[in-house]
Amino acid sequence: MSAKLLIAVTGITGRQGGALARALLQDGSYDVVGVTRDPQSERARNTADALKIKMVKADMGDESSLRAAFEGCYGAFLVTDYWSGCGMDPAVELQHIKNLGNACKAAGVQHVVFSALEDTRKMVRDGDAMPKLKGLYVPHYDIKGEGMDWMQAQGLPVTGIYTSFFYTNFIDFGMGPKKYGPDQPAVITFPLGTKPFPMVDVDDIGRFTAAVFKDKSTIGKRLGVSSETMTMEEVAKLFTETLGVEVKYNMVSRDDYAKLPFPGADDLANMFQLNCDYNDEFCKPRTSEDVKRYLPSPAPLKDWIVQNKDVLLQRM
Repeated sequence: MSAKLLIAVTGITGRQGGALARALLQDGSYDVVGVTRDPQSERARNTADALKIKMVKADMGDESSLRAAFEGCYGAFLVTDYWSGCGMDPAVELQHIKNLGNACKAAGVQHVVFSALEDTRKMVRDGDAMPKLKGLYVPHYDIKGEGMDWMQAQGLPVTGIYTSFFYTNFIDFGMGPKKYGPDQPAVITFPLGTKPFPMVDVDDIGRFTAAVFKDKSTIGKRLGVSSETMTMEEVAKLFTETLGVEVKYNMVSRDDYAKLPFPGADDLANMFQLNCDYNDEFCKPRTSEDVKRYLPSPAPLKDWIVQNKDVLLQRM
């Protein structure tokens, strides 16, 4: 029997779960079990083969399947997918969070780490010009914040992690440089004004979270993580220097960004406005001494751009 602690990782085929699994296995102190809806999917099989881990079947809508998946585990990493797995429905995401929490409690998990975010309803001041969406300010944030409050109220041994804007969003969400004419510079389009914006390499989330699992004193805390904090003007300059193509920052308003033709544009527009209007509050947990303690060597954005240069240029 292995003397290593067993960690159940949800979202194992996604960005955060995969990064954490790699970091835990590299540490050598843990065994990992991947939790997924379909262990027989090509993506799940490829992940299991690459990491040499066991996959177990569980659905976030089915609490009993989650409890079975968490049985015998020392720790569990919980991440919910507002955009896809929850169908952008806040009520569905909140129920998934409660199912995960109840399952951890029933299975006797000793350390839960939840990929949470702020409940912006506690941050936005009355009278501020931020429209509500589905009764919330930033739906994909607020429900995770409410869920974190709920977990703590249930007495769960939980640490909350506040992530930042993923570097991979420049590719996955098409937010990287775009050229709209042969004689025009490429642009990155954001409603972020001149405010600094925390960003993170997903592998840093994995390393940070693995370090958090090693420190039970983090239970009950909410810790932010970022790799680098820059203005979009600085980001555009970095793209220019690294890609060898002129890139400008196309600064737009929150309302103009919210009208962009993709699902969730208004939700993201409010998130960006939150960073502008409450920049100190937003940046503080993501640039604190805790980040340095659990992530002493964060990955610079420049390194990520170099590693993904070909893809970024292809999609320009």
